[in-house]
Amino acid sequence: MKIRIVKIKGEEWHQVDCGNRNGKRFRRTFRTEAEAKRFFRQEQDRLKSHGTLASTIPVRQLVEMVDCWDRARKLGVSIGALLDRVESGTGFDYTSPEGAVTLRQAADALYAAKSRDTSAGYIKNLRLAVDRFVSGREAQPVAEVTHGDIQEWLDNLGHSNGGAAYRLRVNTLFAFAMRQGWVRLNPCHRLERVRKVYGAPTILTPTQWGRVLAFVRRQRPDYLPWFILAGFEGLRPFEADQIQRDDIDLEHGLLTVRGETSKTGRKRVIELGQHTLEWLRWSLANGGNLGFRSETRVKYTNRVARLALRLPQWPKDVLRHTAASVMCAVWKDAPRAALHLGNSVPVIMRHYLNAIPPRVAQRYWSYRPSKKVAVMDRGAAAA
Repeated sequence: MKIRIVKIKGEEWHQVDCGNRNGKRFRRTFRTEAEAKRFFRQEQDRLKSHGTLASTIPVRQLVEMVDCWDRARKLGVSIGALLDRVESGTGFDYTSPEGAVTLRQAADALYAAKSRDTSAGYIKNLRLAVDRFVSGREAQPVAEVTHGDIQEWLDNLGHSNGGAAYRLRVNTLFAFAMRQGWVRLNPCHRLERVRKVYGAPTILTPTQWGRVLAFVRRQRPDYLPWFILAGFEGLRPFEADQIQRDDIDLEHGLLTVRGETSKTGRKRVIELGQHTLEWLRWSLANGGNLGFRSETRVKYTNRVARLALRLPQWPKDVLRHTAASVMCAVWKDAPRAALHLGNSVPVIMRHYLNAIPPRVAQRYWSYRPSKKVAVMDRGAAAA
């Protein structure tokens, strides 16, 4: 442990660095040196007393305690709570046929609980996976489902990466059942881990992006603001759907993504690029509208894919993937891109770092509404 002086927003603070704890860096910051030293001494005394206590426990018991603590942590319960149940004599009667909670009841209770603080899109995706698992097992008690049942179902799906998305949603169901006391163990914890291979995201080439801008500007300029916000600034489709005029400050070049419209539930303020500002000013002055119904958006983006890009359908999240890849290539700053996109740094580095070379990425931002955007083929222009 050590004390160092750090600067935060131009002010000097005293930071106590306690090293790594449980795989994470543990630090505390104080305004005065006296406060930092007091915390430093308390940590030293705490570590010394814990070391003395640990030295009195036999090694075999100490190893067993650590193993039990780790198992309880993975199950989402505390050792104290388990001992309280045993000492009180209540035990764990999860499999009693009388009053047993069925999979259908557990799934419906999960949807009701999640709908209170999550988006409709999340609930929709959760239902798709969980209802598919529950289908044909509606009356089966949730406590009788084994990891073998889940693994067999995943194998029958035949999805790549072991059906990772479905596994995650089913895990959500049994984690909820554990918190309600309907099952003792989460069977998903016994599934074999599957190494997930992340492929490169589908992105548009600079020429394709130019064709999209030209096609939408020519055919439906009222939809152009949505494409600008998604393609240049990387907003998620449903975030761009709900942007209102009050969320855009053209004078200062800022865009506010409200918490209630964000996937993470957190508000973020985005600094818009000059290219975005020019496109927004032009489009809003030439009939551009904000707000998009998801059904209308899906129908129109598929039309753009067929007529402007010669693709059978619009690739999922392609504008966000394209914008994120461009930002990483031009900025070379993953934390900055993560803050801008509302993602974590590991996600940005896993999917978008080194997706395209910087010299190519610059071309995406070179398009301006005052210039000819791109040369489209005759079929797209005639559409």
